[in-house]
Amino acid sequence: MESIRNPQQPLPPEQPTDIDINIMALLEHLHAHWKLTLLAAFISFIMSLSLSFILPNTYRSSAMLEPSDELQGGGLSAVAGQLGGIASLAGIDISNNKTKIYSAIETLKSREFVHNFIESNDLYISLFAVKSWDSDLNELAIDSEIYNSETKEWVRSTQDNKSQKPSKGEAYEKFIKKLSVKEDKQTGLIQVSFDHISPFKAKEVNTLLIQNINNYVRSRDIAQAETSISYLKSKTEDIAFSEMRSVFFKLIEEQIKKRMLAEVRDDYVFRVIDPPFLPEEPHSPNRILITISGTAILMIVFCSALIFLGSPKLRFAASRHKE
Repeated sequence: MESIRNPQQPLPPEQPTDIDINIMALLEHLHAHWKLTLLAAFISFIMSLSLSFILPNTYRSSAMLEPSDELQGGGLSAVAGQLGGIASLAGIDISNNKTKIYSAIETLKSREFVHNFIESNDLYISLFAVKSWDSDLNELAIDSEIYNSETKEWVRSTQDNKSQKPSKGEAYEKFIKKLSVKEDKQTGLIQVSFDHISPFKAKEVNTLLIQNINNYVRSRDIAQAETSISYLKSKTEDIAFSEMRSVFFKLIEEQIKKRMLAEVRDDYVFRVIDPPFLPEEPHSPNRILITISGTAILMIVFCSALIFLGSPKLRFAASRHKE
């Protein structure tokens, strides 16, 4: 028969778990060797602090943009919607405003655009061979083990059959890590940022980037508009219905407007609200975070070494916890 416990009878004391034993044994061992513990904490702090200062400063230049009127739509979509199939054959973009904005942002991050941008502005050295920036002279120090400034040759050691000069794929990956494009879903504003060791180079590249994306899309749209105009003019001659011809003429008119706007507007894709600025303070590294996290990680390693290399009591508690 199962016995019934008296409610007034006190509960038996709770036995410590293996984890409690392990922590208690570790604390006892740390207390017994407090000098060694303080020394380990001091060394961990110095190592983490030194690492944080070895990492070079990186500056971020940002700009605030808004989509131009062209991306936000006009009278073309309504007209083209009446002849969606023919408009598509003529190369006329009748996508909605949001799609156009997404397309412009993705174009900014596309491989074709980035490759052309790096090549036309000769950014390979800035991306791969710069090791530091002299703030007094405002000069970039080139790593001689990567690029020889005198002979204008790449001399970096290669692995995995890579060429001494960085490939387009390497340049794209390096560039895209320094580029940040964020869209505010509520306001529709777009923030474009670029990171570099030199704050002047960060501002310069970001300024060129905004100019180049406007020029790139403008040239593409002018070519598309001219192709569309030629196609629509050739088809208008074959149409007998006056109502249909008027729609075609309206499409041609809109394409001519599009071409004219592209030719005269500098801010064809993105209108600059706040231009790229010259950063005064580094964006990274976060030396406080690196020092704190580095010290904590090294102390965890130190405590783990005490558990497995310390007293038999610690090793016994650790083995019981594993079981």
